[in-house]
Amino acid sequence: MPRSLMVPSIVTACLVSLAVGPLFAEPVGSVESLKQEISALQAQWQIPGMAVGIISDGKVIFAEGFGYRSLEGKEPVNTATLFRIGSCSKALTALSYGVAMQKEHVSPAATIKDIITGFELEDDWATEAATIGDLLTHQSGLGRYSLLSHGSNFSRAELCERVRYLPLAAGFRERFVYSNLNYALAAHALEVATGSVWEDYVGREVFDPLGMNSTCFSLQDMKASGNHAQPCQVPLRDLSAEPYLLDVEKWDTFNPAGGVISSVDDLLKWLELCLNDGRPLLDKPIWEAIITPYIGRGYSSTANFRTSAYSLGWNVYNYRGHHLVSHSGIVSGYCANMSFMPFEGLGIVVLTNLKHHSLHDALPRIIYDRLLGLEEYDHNGEYLQVWQNMAEGIAERDAGLLATRIPGTRPTLELEKYAGRYVNQAYGVLEVTPGKDNQLVGDFNGLVTWPMEHFHHDVWILQNKIKFEFDMLGLQFRLGPNGEVEELVVREEMVGDGFVFIRQVD
Repeated sequence: MPRSLMVPSIVTACLVSLAVGPLFAEPVGSVESLKQEISALQAQWQIPGMAVGIISDGKVIFAEGFGYRSLEGKEPVNTATLFRIGSCSKALTALSYGVAMQKEHVSPAATIKDIITGFELEDDWATEAATIGDLLTHQSGLGRYSLLSHGSNFSRAELCERVRYLPLAAGFRERFVYSNLNYALAAHALEVATGSVWEDYVGREVFDPLGMNSTCFSLQDMKASGNHAQPCQVPLRDLSAEPYLLDVEKWDTFNPAGGVISSVDDLLKWLELCLNDGRPLLDKPIWEAIITPYIGRGYSSTANFRTSAYSLGWNVYNYRGHHLVSHSGIVSGYCANMSFMPFEGLGIVVLTNLKHHSLHDALPRIIYDRLLGLEEYDHNGEYLQVWQNMAEGIAERDAGLLATRIPGTRPTLELEKYAGRYVNQAYGVLEVTPGKDNQLVGDFNGLVTWPMEHFHHDVWILQNKIKFEFDMLGLQFRLGPNGEVEELVVREEMVGDGFVFIRQVD
């Protein structure tokens, strides 16, 4: 079993010591015990640095930094340390819409087409009927399109032009399909309606009045703060490996989906609003509209989550008989979790600077169980098993894909014959040039360079150097009747129909 999947005795001891009674029955001792447990769990998951905050009835009852901001272990994390919060940003985008409705900058009945002239989706009904609410609840039918969200620098306005060329992942309002693109489009609609760049609007209308003075959007601002956690990762296929430092890509266009950068100190101020029915920014009816469940996400047979649904930027759960509103954030080098129980007046924020772990999800549940005096449940062990199963599943999948390789084949053409400019109307431009050692090199939108290894025949493979939400790309060149390359098909994980890039002829 990998090192990170073994439960050390210190963790077991802490779990036992905290298993009886509410967390703060004895404030000093219990808080110290919680700090010890968090430190042990942090070490188990090999997280370089993290910060945790708890609010109860409008008061901060716990706020601590753990570990270090970098792998060198020189600067300790504190509650002002900045982390990327990933998809927790979606709830802030929903909050910005609540403010826009409160100030009558946006009509809740408006369709996207009413706001953005020429907006169009693949489906005619979706084009005519889609609202901001359909985007914020992930019911537009749009899918993940990781190549688009991570491999382009298109503006939000350009995305609104390109989205018409994307095949929908599901029928309009058919089911929940999680998509970062939904939130980039929603933010652009807000920009058009208000005449203000989304980041400026959120800063002025949300961050400033709440006193979230350190929260920002750009990596440059984060680094300039002098107090930020560096992004780290462990390999998905080897969770026991040592964490390594990441070179994080810009993601500005998708800030509304996952680009907000903040600290425990600032996020606790946001949670205070969440536990105060949206005040001081919103009237209660608008706040309730934001956290109302709109689309089901499925039924769970576990004791913890019988049902789950999605509101505007939040997941809504029945958690062990308690109403829990929560969202996780996972982005290159960071994992975060924001959650609150409105009827118990409790809120928790967890920030970490490591990707490929689940302590950010397990820890809030451990803490809620302590605060509520619930029966002990091994959340950490459950997530460790999930990760072990995932790693084994990926290894099995990779082995199956690689087993389809036909040995001894060669490309149909000489390498220079594959070189050229390939264009997809939604995804952009893929430039292919001959490389060293019988390789091809792909340059995707001038942002990502891919060394392409020959797989078999006219299929090439890319793995290990991908910054996307998958681990492997298949790239298949298609020849026309004249024997020359006409198309390049890109497939995530080497499966599915793929995305067709047309070769441009001079």
